[in-house]
Order: sequence, then structure tokens, then C-alpha cells
Amino acid sequence: VSCSFEPLRRTTVRQEMCVLLDVDRPMGNDWRAVAEKLGIDTATIIWIGRSKSPTSKLLDFWETQNVSGGIAALQRLCDVCEEIERLDVKELVETVILSDGIRDSGF
Repeated sequence: VSCSFEPLRRTTVRQEMCVLLDVDRPMGNDWRAVAEKLGIDTATIIWIGRSKSPTSKLLDFWETQNVSGGIAALQRLCDVCEEIERLDVKELVETVILSDGIRDSGF
């Protein structure tokens, strides 16, 4: 069963993730750390960084790489957020996992 990640495209969740991760952080636990933990290569990270909202571009790229990943891909994103100590972002992703949208899509 494939999942198009429509719940992650929800404007409020995506905007909140961008607000939280687009800001450069002294500890380095911003969108770059997420990209690195997801295994995205340096050239792609540089390309993503040129965007107005690097987090939004990162999520677009990640979604194309995980189009059939469903709940497992979202859980991996949660794990990455925990690894970089961004529990605020992890909680946002968890709301997507627990939402009716995911359950209704067969997951």
C-alpha cells in the first residue's frame, strides 16, 4: 500500500515544522541535521539550503524519496527528530502519524 504523505502536507503541520527548523540553531539541530540524519548527500543539502524555506524543500525531497514508505517513513522522521533533540518537531510528526488521515489510508 502506498502513501502520498498528504497528511504531512497539511498546511499547519508543514508551516510549523518550517518555522521550527528553518531557523539556524547554535547546537546545529535545524533542517541540516535532519537532512544529514536522513542520509541526504552534501550536494543536495547545499541545493536545499538555497531555498526560501529549506525545511519545506527538504520535506518535498524526502517525500519523493519515500513515496511508498507510509508509517515507517514517518516513524523514521520522528526518530531523527529525537536523535537531534528536537522533540518539538517530533511531536508535530507524531500528530500526523496518529491522525485519522493515516489510519484512513490503510495504515
